[in-house]
Amino acid sequence: MTGDGFKRGSERGVALVVSLVFLLLMTLIGVSAMQNNVLQEKMVGNFRDRESAFQAAEAALRHAESEILQWPSSTFASWTGDGQLGSTNGLLGLEYDDTQVDYSAAGSIWNTAGAYRVYDDPDRSSSKDPKYVIKYQAQTGSKKLFKITAYAPGKAPGTAVVLRSYYERDN
Repeated sequence: MTGDGFKRGSERGVALVVSLVFLLLMTLIGVSAMQNNVLQEKMVGNFRDRESAFQAAEAALRHAESEILQWPSSTFASWTGDGQLGSTNGLLGLEYDDTQVDYSAAGSIWNTAGAYRVYDDPDRSSSKDPKYVIKYQAQTGSKKLFKITAYAPGKAPGTAVVLRSYYERDN
């Protein structure tokens, strides 16, 4: 026996085992926290990418509205054709039946050359600019109604936003 009442030979490394179990638990907690952090970073990145695409589509809608406002009213007199989608340059006339057009993010309209207009956004950091289509929807008296559909891809594959607005113009 030593002076504190215990035999030196009876120690069996219990403190070492307890320390190793405690270290293992701390390691598991640390790994779990890192995985959670990585997941949150991915979620924030996806949100930021979608938000950027949303803002680009919104800018394309506003650009299309300002484009419509700047056109002289004589422009619409000749804008009644029902031409093929690829030859419309993103302007669909009154007689054009667009009920079968796929405006979704994966829609063929966004991959058909000449079927859309491109908004060259100087503030856009992506290499892909948003696209839009203007459909001359109806005319009642001196008012003209337009349906504008905008598509903006995100930086990541599979990220895209499609927005639609209706714009009414006098004369």
